Order: sequence, then structure tokens, then C-alpha cells
Amino acid sequence: MTDSWNAEQRPPDRPAAAGDPRQPWPPGQSWQRPPPGWPAHQQPEWAGPHAGGARRGPLLLGLGLGLILAVVIGAGLVLSRAMSFGSGNHPAAADTRAVTLPEGLGALKDIDKASDAVSTKGSQERRARNAHTYIRTQQQYTGAFGGAGVGIRTYADRGLEFLGTVVAVRAPSAGLTIGPDADPADLGLGAPQREIKHFGDLECLVVNVQTVMKGQQADPEQQTTTLCRRSNSTVTVEAFGNGRGAAQQKLIIALTEAAFAAVNGG
Repeated sequence: MTDSWNAEQRPPDRPAAAGDPRQPWPPGQSWQRPPPGWPAHQQPEWAGPHAGGARRGPLLLGLGLGLILAVVIGAGLVLSRAMSFGSGNHPAAADTRAVTLPEGLGALKDIDKASDAVSTKGSQERRARNAHTYIRTQQQYTGAFGGAGVGIRTYADRGLEFLGTVVAVRAPSAGLTIGPDADPADLGLGAPQREIKHFGDLECLVVNVQTVMKGQQADPEQQTTTLCRRSNSTVTVEAFGNGRGAAQQKLIIALTEAAFAAVNGG
């Protein structure tokens, strides 16, 4: 194919070869800078003294327009984000009112008084440990619930056979979950090792102490209820314990319900 470029059209990356009749000035001389005294009428437009500026003009104009467009778009995004932040979608301010749990709930009494009724030996040390635990627990819950008011108290029955700790927070919470939910049948079991059970408005975490094989039923006396929770739009109450068997399960359920009623009425 015959090259159709002439000297005036030849692009910068394709200079004419030596001896090419289309070469506008002597071979070896830079095509970007014509030799001194070379006739101006034989200089291609792209080799003139203002050729670089002519090429850079459209480029600079394009870069300037691109920069302006980027600034305008960026400003729009920032403004829209600021408007979105200012339009709401923020959680309601935390209810920081203190939560005071009563010294007794049903048949259960405050752990310090219940313990002193059995023996006063080491009472001061025990009370100091409990108070320290309350402070640490309160700090954790307050931080987790955005500064909401928290109350905590441990209760015991008359013989100290059942201990249950209540944590009440002036904030709602999501339902109980325990992570991966494997189907017991897939594992050849008759019941999961841990499960969430519902008792009216309560949710409780129940642990099967003994493995329940496929075809068997879980024995209520071999179950431990370690946590019950009840929550509404303003309050969450959790009761932790070691509710072994059906009787102590009833105790931790009753403790949760009594604490929930006490906090909602206070």
C-alpha cells in the first residue's frame, strides 16, 4: 500500500526516511525543529513555532473541563450526603434514667441478704465482690446500649440453691440467637444441644446436659436454663442463672417476669 501522507500531514511519530522526496529539510535534522534559515513556507503546520501550543490547547481545555466536572459532581455528592445526615435516620437518644431493681422478687431475695441469713462469715468480702461485679457489668451494658440506664442485682432462694442475676436496660433489643442452627436430624440427634425456647413473651436459652440421640426425647430434668429474656420497645430484662431441671427453670422464668414488671412500673 502506498503511503498517502505528505510532509505537511506526516504525524510526529512517522518522520520521512532519508532520501524521501517528501522530506521537507535535510536528513538528520530534527523534524520538530527545522534548520536555521529554512523557508517558512516549507515548514509543516505541526512543525511551526506555535505547533506545541496548538496541540496543547485542546488538551488543556479538556483537562480543565474534566476538573470542573469532577468538582461539581463531588460537591453534589458531599451536599447530598450532608443533607442525608441532617435529615434524620439517627437512633433515638438513649434513656439514661437509672434502673433500680427491688431487694426481693417473688420468693427470691437479694443475694447479700439471703447469704447473711445463712451465714455472716465473709460477708464483707462477698459484698465487695458482688459490688465490683455490678460495676463492671453495668459498664459493659451501658456501653453496648448507647448509654442507656442499667440496673443489676443477684437474687437467691432461701437455701442458696438457686442463684439468678437480673440485668435490666432501658432500651429494646433483638431476639435471642445462638449462632449456627444445625438440624439435629442431620447429626443423628433427637434434640439440639442448645436451643431457644419460648415461654409466653419470654425467650430462654436451654441446654441439654446429656446428648439426646435420635428417636429419644429430651429429659426436662437433664436440661439447664441459663438465660431468659423479655423485651419491649423501651426495656430489656435478662435473667442469668443455673436453672437445672424443671423446678429451677420455673424460678428463672418467674424471676424474669417479676423483674420486667418491676422495671416497667418504675
